[in-house]
Amino acid sequence: MKYAFMEGNSLKKTSILLILIGLGAISVSLFFTPTFATNYISPDKNITTVGLAQLQIYRGLLASLGVFLSAIGITIVIIHPKKVKDIYNWLIRMFPVLIVLATILICLIKIQSLLSWRFTADIFSYDTYLREIVTNKKLVEFVYGNLLGDHAYLYLFLFIPLKLILKSNFIYFLLIINPLLFLGSAVSVFNVLKNKLNPTLTFLGASSYLIGFGIAYKGLSERIYGYHPDLGSGFLLIIITCILIQQAETRNISSTVWVFILGILYLSLKEEMAILGLIFFLILYIGTKQKRFFWLTVISLVFIGLDFYIINYFQTSFNRTNTTVLSILSSNIQTHGLRSLITNPRGRQINVLGYWGFIILSSIIFYWRWYKIRKLNPYLLGLYYAGLIKIGTSLFLLDFDLTSWHNLPGAFMIGTSMLLDITTNIRGKDQVKITFMVRILLISLILFFAFDSLFLFRQINENFRRAPKAAVYTREIKLLSQDIPKERIVSIPMNAAMSLIDNRFTFYPSGISISPIGIADYVIIPVNNSHLYTDPYDRYKLYPIDDYLDSFHLLSKTENFQLYQRYALDEISKEIRYQFFSELNLLQLIPLPK
Repeated sequence: MKYAFMEGNSLKKTSILLILIGLGAISVSLFFTPTFATNYISPDKNITTVGLAQLQIYRGLLASLGVFLSAIGITIVIIHPKKVKDIYNWLIRMFPVLIVLATILICLIKIQSLLSWRFTADIFSYDTYLREIVTNKKLVEFVYGNLLGDHAYLYLFLFIPLKLILKSNFIYFLLIINPLLFLGSAVSVFNVLKNKLNPTLTFLGASSYLIGFGIAYKGLSERIYGYHPDLGSGFLLIIITCILIQQAETRNISSTVWVFILGILYLSLKEEMAILGLIFFLILYIGTKQKRFFWLTVISLVFIGLDFYIINYFQTSFNRTNTTVLSILSSNIQTHGLRSLITNPRGRQINVLGYWGFIILSSIIFYWRWYKIRKLNPYLLGLYYAGLIKIGTSLFLLDFDLTSWHNLPGAFMIGTSMLLDITTNIRGKDQVKITFMVRILLISLILFFAFDSLFLFRQINENFRRAPKAAVYTREIKLLSQDIPKERIVSIPMNAAMSLIDNRFTFYPSGISISPIGIADYVIIPVNNSHLYTDPYDRYKLYPIDDYLDSFHLLSKTENFQLYQRYALDEISKEIRYQFFSELNLLQLIPLPK
């Protein structure tokens, strides 16, 4: 079948038309000035905030569409197919461009979310921890005392040189780590498909991964916590698996070195990854009998022992620990019975159906394949079981959302193992493989347009709506922080942490009463309630902050925030800090008041 717009000059004309439309859309978005904001009247009649934000939504979407169309047009001009039969080759050559554009989009959305006060504890805790290491040479942060008492995040020490170089901008690096790992895994999977399959099958398989099986982009936005190493762990193990598949026949020295480097990096992410790494490399050793996997299995065991020793050594009463996770499951089973694993008393039932449906369906397909061919690629077998165990651990938290950082890594490892197994091992005609791939692609497309695309639009919409107020609030908090000495600790609303990443901060009310016990010297609280710092996921909003201010007096205020200082700052601060840091054995961390 021939398509006129894909032939020779017609294709070139189509590409020029796309470029012109794209440039036109960009031009309109640039010159669609704020003077039109009067068309958007907000409920509070404040044109400069909500009205302007609504205008920016349309400008942003129009500019994004223009960039996308122009990029496609320019790419066609450079590498357009001469004949219709070359169309799949052309589409395959487009894949790296599209996956880079998708990664840039998700990075921009995350940066936009950060500046709009969408993120809470985790990303700021990691940044604080590294800041205290490079500035005070101590292992501490001011929410849980010591991150290593919760989990063995040994990989963080690799980021110390970057923190020294980037300083306060390091937080943006944390934002883009997981999208970049997704990019690396997509390129790795694409190379495996391209080297083993014909152009049609490569295009179908790559397309399914490009749209993240329909669930990736919501998860990659990390809509609450900003950054968590668990999310990127699945992509990292997929990269390792792809390297092993491509080098299975040659097994040159360079590939072995990369496997060891990336493998050790994976094991250093967390004690959970060390356990998953043990399972992965043990399956590879049993399946291949290669010594390199034996040594990686031994190294995994060493990491497991080291990780739990570190957690026990640095643990404080402020850390939640792994036993807290187990207690969540235990208390829910005691309250609701085993049906809590199916009825999900803590969340949406649709998530439970999706969670168990994914596990059951993927297991049926996987074991059916095993039954039919009696042999499975050990690399894909290891990836599958690592993913299955990863997604299974979410039961401890009753987290059934496939896009959460608990589940998305496991879902992706399972999906990728099935994708590569179906496309590389099915015997017979290519039509059989195409049938499988089309089904995977259709399911991914349905999930993408039903969930991911709608979520991304809402995220962009909400970010633009919040951005003007967040900018005003950030300026006010920075103004108040000028009255706070650098060696002191300030307690702030969780979402407001972006305003004080150069300071020592904790989150209220934990910083003034709960945990760590009254570590804050200063407290910044809002004058009035606002959705910007009462996120539905922010459990700290449940505590009445005014009940904890008996020991503080008002120091200064702006239109939207108040700054409180402790009465008898030196004496109280010295006593409370002694209690806090004596438990961490880090009394010398912060100079105590004289």
